Amino acid sequence: MSENREFRGTGVVRRLKDQLVPTLGTRLMTFELEQTNKNDGRVRHISVQMEGLGFRGAISNGHTVDVEGTLRNGTVISNRLINKSVNGCVVEPRTSSPIFIKLFKGIAITALASFALIICLFIYGISTFFG
Repeated sequence: MSENREFRGTGVVRRLKDQLVPTLGTRLMTFELEQTNKNDGRVRHISVQMEGLGFRGAISNGHTVDVEGTLRNGTVISNRLINKSVNGCVVEPRTSSPIFIKLFKGIAITALASFALIICLFIYGISTFFG
């Protein structure tokens, strides 16, 4: 079992993928952080991922970013990026739904419960309930 440790690093975003995870209803952003050693010019690539209901801020391939997160099994699980290419824009996962989504869910649940009550009235007969 590998040990988790804190990670902070700067590099260039490569192979960015932003995908929806339908079973969880979340978005998963993955990319490689390309870091170049200033002393010998060697390049290393570190896998980074960030997951949330969405993201505040944005990054693109070729942007220079500061990454903060936890290094787990060779992948950085990030909870915050600072996009140095776009005026220090902070990229963070959104952990709560926007208010209109919460409102829509509430209306949908109420409508579903009302529909179920109407079906019960027809199945068991109105007289049984008001009898």
